[in-house]
Amino acid sequence: MNYRDFIGNESAKGYLDGLLAHDRVGHAYIFTGEKGLGKRTLAGQFARALLCTGEGERPCGACHGCRMALSGNHPDLIWVTHEKPNLITVDEVRDQIVSQVSVKPYYNGKKVFIVPDAGLMNLRGQNAILKTIEEPPAYAVILLLSENRDMLLPTIGSRCVTVSLKPLHRKQVEEYLTARRQVPSGQAAVLSALSHGNIGRAIRMLEDEEYRACSDMTMQFLRDPMNMAIDEVFAFAKEAAKKKEQILDMLDIMLFWYRDVLMAKTAGKEASLTFIEETEYIVTRAKRLDYADIGRALKEIGYTKERLSANVSAETGMDVLLLAMRA
Repeated sequence: MNYRDFIGNESAKGYLDGLLAHDRVGHAYIFTGEKGLGKRTLAGQFARALLCTGEGERPCGACHGCRMALSGNHPDLIWVTHEKPNLITVDEVRDQIVSQVSVKPYYNGKKVFIVPDAGLMNLRGQNAILKTIEEPPAYAVILLLSENRDMLLPTIGSRCVTVSLKPLHRKQVEEYLTARRQVPSGQAAVLSALSHGNIGRAIRMLEDEEYRACSDMTMQFLRDPMNMAIDEVFAFAKEAAKKKEQILDMLDIMLFWYRDVLMAKTAGKEASLTFIEETEYIVTRAKRLDYADIGRALKEIGYTKERLSANVSAETGMDVLLLAMRA
């Protein structure tokens, strides 16, 4: 397939290429991996390749089938949608898959059904699609996308082939951001580290104004927490606790910052840092702290993540963390 718009996960891409090359495409696949790794992109590309009528590399992007698929108007490519944000009902499964699968393809001999967030199907919905997966018509291909394969019934999993997507190397994300998004190298290095190899997450961080505001707020605290008054620390913790969508990102920024401090403590200005543009602040902080102080800060960040996952008050957790950093 043409992978100009899909970086990494060579194993998954190679597997799908082999299916196409040897005409061994099965009836049901589960694309799994955390949000942002490109499940929807890769499944859509695989579907377009199946429906492509062009010559040579598929999807060609130019044939009638590719143009219809790209415009969202291909009658043989069905993206399953749902009205409720956290539920795919049995009626939606029946209306969009079960009742449609018996209608023969209009064009290239294949009919592809893609179910984003397949784990949101309720039990009745999963049982309804199971019957279709067990006895599909020869032309049907069903692609289930799920962050967690275990959200699907074992009977569905046993009848599907799993295509797993993994996080990328930091350098791959960094190169994508600099080459495709024209992000400055310093900023790209930070985003690639904080995204943990997840291009989707890196793009969200790049484009999300709320994330940038939280990042700036966090960096301002980290540069000199020692000189913040107690009431300022508590005000920062209270504000951070309100950022429910970004608070884990803020903790990751703190984690990588203190890792940089540790590196600078060891190697000084020669250290290979994530926050290159913050070198002066990081080196200054490294001189003020001993190794035990840095170790305590890193442990406290980890403990705070655990507390938040255990539903401890975010404000209380941040109070404890920030006071430890200020000490």
